[in-house]
Amino acid sequence: MTKFQIIASAAVLASSLMASAAMADCSDAQFKEVGRLATIAVSERISADVPTQKQKSIKITQCDAYEGTVKADFTYSYVSAQGLNSISGSVEVANSNVVALNISSDAPSLALNDDAVTEVNFGPVKLR
Repeated sequence: MTKFQIIASAAVLASSLMASAAMADCSDAQFKEVGRLATIAVSERISADVPTQKQKSIKITQCDAYEGTVKADFTYSYVSAQGLNSISGSVEVANSNVVALNISSDAPSLALNDDAVTEVNFGPVKLR
């Protein structure tokens, strides 16, 4: 390796280490907070179209923290008069406030049980 290649390799390695240190997985507290805030935000956003939402739950599929901001991808599930539905999306939280919320259209959720399609009814989940 030439001197230039060694320096270039070291620079690339150093920058990747700095980038990974700057963005990290969420702590347990951040994970719970972003889940709680996302649940409230999605519930409020869809309340005009779905006024009755029961047994709400959220699954955080990805959560990253960066300089006081937490970004997460999620699947929000709820039971309405039409059955169990799910919404996927992403949320950005800063200073315990939702600053960005992106959601896709909701879709009914079904489960297969011995070749018979049935609705899944989850018990209540409390987010703290």
